[in-house]
Amino acid sequence: MRYNIVFSPESSESFEMIAEYLARQSPDLPKLVLSPIKEKIMLLETLPRLGKTVETRPALRRIIVGSYQVYYEINEVEKQIGIVDIIHSAHQSALSRIRGGR
Repeated sequence: MRYNIVFSPESSESFEMIAEYLARQSPDLPKLVLSPIKEKIMLLETLPRLGKTVETRPALRRIIVGSYQVYYEINEVEKQIGIVDIIHSAHQSALSRIRGGR
């Protein structure tokens, strides 16, 4: 059974911000960094439990791709994977917000 991937507005905005930031560093960098993230997210279509559960929010799961963490939720009823956000591991305030549910 395939799951449909749905990006939240926050995760879409994060993805765009990451791409813009990386493009300022080097024109080739967005593809090098973001392609593996996209590939890992697409694996969730057939492997929805690929990520580990976040201890403080059991409904939330996380996959790590390089320096980035992709947070998502599984909706079994609708067979959807909801991408909640994509955060660089160095951004502790954003990580705390996601993990704490605030």
